[in-house]
Amino acid sequence: MLQKLTIRNYALIESLEIDFSDNMTVITGETGAGKSILLGALGLILGNRADTKTLLNDTEKCVVEGIFTIDNLDIKWFFDANDLDYDDIVFVRREILPSAKSRAFINDTPVSIQLLKELGERLIDLNSQHHTLQLNETNFQLTIVDALAKNQLVIEKYDEALQNFRTLDKAYHQLRTNEQLLKSETDFVQFMYEELQKLNISNPNEQELLEQEQSLLENSETIKTRLQQTITLLSFNDQSAVNQLGLAQNSLSHIQKFNAKIEGLHNRLRAIYVELKELCFEIENLNEELSSNPERLMVVGNRLSEIYRLQQKHRLSSLVELLNLSENLEKKLHSISNFDGNLEQKLKAVQVAEKATRTIALQLSERRKKVIAPFETQVSAMLRELNMPHAKIKLQQITVEELQKRNFGIDRIELLFSANKGAEPIEIAKAASGGELSRVMLCIKSLVADYMQMPTIIFDEIDTGVSGEVAFKVGEMMQKLAHKHQVVAITHLPQIASKGDKHFFVYKDNSSQNTVSKIKLLTTEERVVEIAKMISGERVTETALQTARELMNINV
Repeated sequence: MLQKLTIRNYALIESLEIDFSDNMTVITGETGAGKSILLGALGLILGNRADTKTLLNDTEKCVVEGIFTIDNLDIKWFFDANDLDYDDIVFVRREILPSAKSRAFINDTPVSIQLLKELGERLIDLNSQHHTLQLNETNFQLTIVDALAKNQLVIEKYDEALQNFRTLDKAYHQLRTNEQLLKSETDFVQFMYEELQKLNISNPNEQELLEQEQSLLENSETIKTRLQQTITLLSFNDQSAVNQLGLAQNSLSHIQKFNAKIEGLHNRLRAIYVELKELCFEIENLNEELSSNPERLMVVGNRLSEIYRLQQKHRLSSLVELLNLSENLEKKLHSISNFDGNLEQKLKAVQVAEKATRTIALQLSERRKKVIAPFETQVSAMLRELNMPHAKIKLQQITVEELQKRNFGIDRIELLFSANKGAEPIEIAKAASGGELSRVMLCIKSLVADYMQMPTIIFDEIDTGVSGEVAFKVGEMMQKLAHKHQVVAITHLPQIASKGDKHFFVYKDNSSQNTVSKIKLLTTEERVVEIAKMISGERVTETALQTARELMNINV
C-alpha cells in the first residue's frame, strides 16, 4: 500500500507530503485547486511521460517519490527477475531535470521508465471514468472471472502446458520447413560422401608419408649421384677414408703395448674404423636399392593430387578434416533417410501436447462457467443498491478453437450491460454512461476484493453523475472495500468524503508572488466544516454542519 507521497517542484506544487491511511483516504478541494495535479505527479512514478513543462521552477529538478509497503503483494519474483533489491518497503522515485532528462529509481537503483511502469501497475490500481474503459477488455474480464473461480493454479498448469505445446509445435513446423531443402540436398550429399569414400582413407598420416615418398622419387638421380660420391670418398681407393683409417689404427697397434693411453687411443680408433666400414656398407646398400621409378612416382602423384583436390574443394587442410567431413556427411545421410520417421514422431508429440493443453483449457472454461451466473446476479444486485434498479450485467463466454495466451485458454469474455428496463444487454462501452461505468467498476472491484490480491485502489471522481442516497451507497461501498484494501478517493461528494479515515484538503495559496497548490490534513472539526461546505457552499449553515456530523457519525 502507498504509505507516503512526496512531491517537489511539480506544476503548481512547490513541496508537499501526504501520509495515507491504511484504509480509506479522501482528498477534496475546489475545482482547479490541484487534485488532478496530484494524480499527474503520482503518474510520474507509475511510468507516465513528462517534460519540463511540469516544472514549477524551470531551474530546479522535479522530484516525486512514493513509499510503498508490499508485504501483502506477491511480487518478489518481479524484483528477482529484474535484479532489484527486495524489501517489504519499496521506494519509487522519478526525477525530471531542467534539461528535460528523466530518471527513475526503484530502491535507489536506476531503472528504465518501462520497468517503472511495470512495477507501478502492480502497486496502484487507478480508477477514473477514463480507466473504466478496461471493462470492455477481455483480459480484465477474464481476470475477474478467474479470481472468483480461484483459477490461479489451473492457469499456471495451462500456461506450462501451452508453452510445451508451442515449443514442440514450432520445432515440428521448422522441421517441415526444412523438409524440402533437406531432401533436395540428398543427391549432392550422397555424391560428396561417395567421393570421399572412394578416396578410401585408412591412415590419417598417409598424406605426410606420400609427400615424403614423392620428394624421394623426384630426386632419386641426385641422391644416387651424391651417395656414389660419398662411397668413393670413403672406401673406393687407397687414399679413401676407410683405407687411411685402417692404416692409422694398424700403426697404433704396434705400439699400444708400451703405454696404456696409446692402447686406449688404438681401441677408439679401431671402433671408428669398424663403424665407418659398416656405414659405407649401408650407404652402398641404399645406393643399390634406390632407383628411378617413374611408375611409382606417377601413382604417388595421382594419389596426392586427388587428396589436394578434395581438400581444396571443401576448404580443408588435412586428411583428418576430410575424415571428419565424411563422418558428418554419413550422419546427414542417415538423418535424411530417417526424416519421415522423425517427422512423424514429432507430430505425435505435438498432438499429445495439444490434447493435454486443451484438456486443461476445457477444465479452466468449465470452472469459469460455474461462477459467471452468480457474478451476474451479485453485480446486478449491487447496482440496484446504487439506484440502477433495471441494470443488467451479462458475461458472455465465447469458446474459440485456437489455444490462446496464458490466462485466456479457449475463452473470450464479453461484458454486456443494459441500464433500462426491457433492454437487451449490449457491449458495455456502447450501453453505459460515464457515471454508470464508474458504478459498474466499483461494484466489480468490491465483489472481487476478497478473491484477489489488489494494490492500492484510487478512485478519481468515479462518483461523477451520482448524488443523494446513491452517493451515500457509493461511499459505504468504498468504505467496505477499504476494510481489506487501501482506498484513496478523490471526490466532490460529501457522502463519500465523510467515509474516509483521513481527509486531505487541496487548496490554492496566493499569499506569495506565485500561486501554488497546497494540501493539508484536516482535523475532525475541520472535516465537519469542509463537508458542510460541500453540502451548502461557502456559506456554511448550522443545518449543513449538522448533516456533516451525521454523515461522519459524530454524536452531537
